[in-house]
Amino acid sequence: MKATFRQLLYGWKLAAVLLWIIILFCYAMFQGGFVSWFLFYTFLPFGLYALLLAFYPISKMGVVREMNKDQFKLGEKLEATVLIRRKFPFPLFYILIEDEIPQSLKKNGQQPETKKMLFPWFKKEFKLTYSLSSMVRGEHQFQTIRIVTGDLLGLIEKEAFFEYKQTFLVYPSYTNMSYNKQDNHLEDGTQHSTKLNLKNHSIAVGVREYQPGDRFSWVDWKSSARRDRLMTKEFEQSKSQDLYILMDRSKSDSFEEMVTLAASIVRAALRAGADVGFSSVGKDRAVFPIQHGEQHLNKIFYHLALVEPNSPYPLSAILERELGSQTVRNAVKFIITSEVNLDLLRKIETGISYSQTTLYLVKKRDIGISQEEKVIIDRLKKQKIDVAVI
Repeated sequence: MKATFRQLLYGWKLAAVLLWIIILFCYAMFQGGFVSWFLFYTFLPFGLYALLLAFYPISKMGVVREMNKDQFKLGEKLEATVLIRRKFPFPLFYILIEDEIPQSLKKNGQQPETKKMLFPWFKKEFKLTYSLSSMVRGEHQFQTIRIVTGDLLGLIEKEAFFEYKQTFLVYPSYTNMSYNKQDNHLEDGTQHSTKLNLKNHSIAVGVREYQPGDRFSWVDWKSSARRDRLMTKEFEQSKSQDLYILMDRSKSDSFEEMVTLAASIVRAALRAGADVGFSSVGKDRAVFPIQHGEQHLNKIFYHLALVEPNSPYPLSAILERELGSQTVRNAVKFIITSEVNLDLLRKIETGISYSQTTLYLVKKRDIGISQEEKVIIDRLKKQKIDVAVI
């Protein structure tokens, strides 16, 4: 409907320009004299230019968008250049270039300035340069570049849209933590330090039945042959050899801080050589088994870039399912949440054993801990759950 209206309006403007030229010419012919011919010849250049502009194909221009990179860390600046090229140097008094911003970038309420008025005249090449510094975490896609031009009197205005899809990713921010191998803990210099024991694969103290997630190199072939099933070597300190992180995805004002903390811990542990597992449950359930390596880090970071606080379940409802497997029970466990309540406390007190578990309670600076939460934290500590308030 809007497109039809624009076409009708454009046709009316074109007809009006022709009509004005004809009217002024007839007036000069019949009236004669200096004033009538002056009016005609004064309007004629503007009218002819408007007619020529009406048939100038701005939709045939070449459009290219260039970005400084396609993967960003939250807080980094995106710098983009929209380059316009044309073959025929038709004089353009002005041109408005706008790179339309994805809706996903407007979540923080900001309206970045990504348009500019240029005066190219006979130039064959001109460009728009802009930067975005307040991007939100997630995957974003540019869709359309808009170009508008017209004549000086506003008789004719032309508009063209160029579909130019380009995707980029904004990863969560993270704090540079270091893993101290000598003392076996993570530290960021100012915040809470948490013990994180790495695997000791040098001493086998027994065998057990093979479990999903065990390395193939741990299989004891002699014991497997005797018992007619796969058996795995049991190593010393195996109960604290891995790290498993569970992130609460309930709606929270501190959710971005929780994502930052999760990204910081995952990055620090994997860079130190630890094996790390990760899970989060929202409308979808994302589980990353205990593994190591740069590729594993990239997969978790990609998930953290897209994750949303959309869990229909409270943390207490998913705790036992996510941390109940034998592989996870043997690991050091980190729980990241922004709220502790009685339901969570009862689940920990009456459920499975949560040994080697640290609960990170993430709060904004202006939001303190309530008296009820302080009582719950004390009871959690009695259950041998370490609690760190971030």
